[in-house]
Amino acid sequence: MKIFLQSILFRSVFCKSVVIPALILFVVTAGGIAQAAIVGGLYEAEVLVQSQSRSERNQAMSEALEQVFKKVSGRSNTQSLPGIADALNHADRFLQQYLYRSVNEVQYPIPQAGPDSQLAWFRFDEHAVNKVLRENSLPVWGHTRPATLVWLGIEENGSRYMLGADSAEELRDLLEYEAQRQGMALVLPLLDLEDQRSLSFADLWGNFQDSILSASNRYQAESVLVGRLSLTSSDSWLGRWTLYESGRSASWQSQGNYADQVLVTGIGGAVEALANRYALDDDNQGVVLLAVTGVGSLQDYARVSSYLNSLELVKDIQPTVIDADSARFRLDIRGNAEGLAQTIRLGNVLQEQQVTIESPSTSTSPTASFFGVNPSPNDPAQNQFTSGKSPDYTYRLIP
Repeated sequence: MKIFLQSILFRSVFCKSVVIPALILFVVTAGGIAQAAIVGGLYEAEVLVQSQSRSERNQAMSEALEQVFKKVSGRSNTQSLPGIADALNHADRFLQQYLYRSVNEVQYPIPQAGPDSQLAWFRFDEHAVNKVLRENSLPVWGHTRPATLVWLGIEENGSRYMLGADSAEELRDLLEYEAQRQGMALVLPLLDLEDQRSLSFADLWGNFQDSILSASNRYQAESVLVGRLSLTSSDSWLGRWTLYESGRSASWQSQGNYADQVLVTGIGGAVEALANRYALDDDNQGVVLLAVTGVGSLQDYARVSSYLNSLELVKDIQPTVIDADSARFRLDIRGNAEGLAQTIRLGNVLQEQQVTIESPSTSTSPTASFFGVNPSPNDPAQNQFTSGKSPDYTYRLIP
C-alpha cells in the first residue's frame, strides 16, 4: 500500500504512548455506546526534531503551539491573525513543560527520520492559550466534543475493503493519529456480523445515506463521517467525504500523492464543520435560564453546579431558586443558547425535558438553606424567575 507520510505531516507526531490513552475514549468496543467523548491532549503536541539545540527547540515549540491553537479553536487558519502570529513568535511564554522522546516509540513510518531524530513534546498553559484565542475573536472548543463515527472505504489495485476498530492496516493507525492530532473524538465501527449485515461496501461506496445512518444507529455517535479513498490510474489518491450531523450534511473532496494527505483534509474538514456548530466565539453573549429536576441532595446540587461551571461556554453561574427536588440557575454564556444546549446534549449529566415547572415563590425554601445557597429576592436574576419568566431549558439530572 502506498502510504508514506509526507514531511509536513510529521512536523507533529504523537508517540503511541501518548496517543493510546486518549484513543481509548474514542474507539468503541463490542457492545459499547459512543455518544460524546472527553478529548484529551488538547494543549499538547509533539514535533519531530533532529537535535536538542535551543534554536531547533524554539522552532518546534512554535509549530507545536500553532497545532494547539488549531486544535482548541477548531479553526485551520489561526496563524493568519496578527495576535496569533505574535503568540507563535513568543511560544515560550505559554510553555509549561517539554521533554524529548525517541522515535522508536512511534509505530508510524517516518521516512525523513534519521538515526538521531527525536520527538519534542510540549504542553502549554490552558488559560493562556484560551485567553489569546478569545482576544483574537476565536472560539475555545472544550474537551467535550461530539463522537464522530467514521466509515472509511478503500479501493486500490482491485481490492476493496472497509476500515474498522480491529483492522490491521497501517491506514487505520494513521486515521487514529490524525484524529488525535486535530482533536476529533473518533469512533471506528466494529465491522462485526451485525455491521456486515447492515452495511455493505457497495452501500458505503455509493454513499447511500439511509443505509449508512441505519447502520450507525447502534453506535449513537453525534456525527457520522463517510470517507471513500481510491488509488487512481495516475497513482495518486482521491478522497470523497460526507459528514452527517443533526440532519445536516456536507461534502468535499481531497487529493494527494499519498493516502495520509487525503486523510489530513478529510479529518480537517469534519473538525472544522463540527467546530462551526459547537465552538462559538464571544461575539454573541447572553443569559440562559436553566431549571434542573432531580436535585434532591447537596451532592446532586454540587454535581450540577460543577458540571455547568466546567462548560467552556459558561462564563458565570448563579443559583436562583432551589426547592425540594429542583434547582434553577442563571448562566452568563459565550455564544448563544443553542450552542449551550448542544454542548449539554453531548454530555451524560443532564437530559433535556419538555415539562414545565411552576414558577417558585419569592421566599427562600428550607431546601435552599440546607444546600447553603440563599438567593436574594432582590437579586435581578431571581426576579427574572419570580416575575413569571419560564426557564429557557429544563433538564433532569441523570442518576
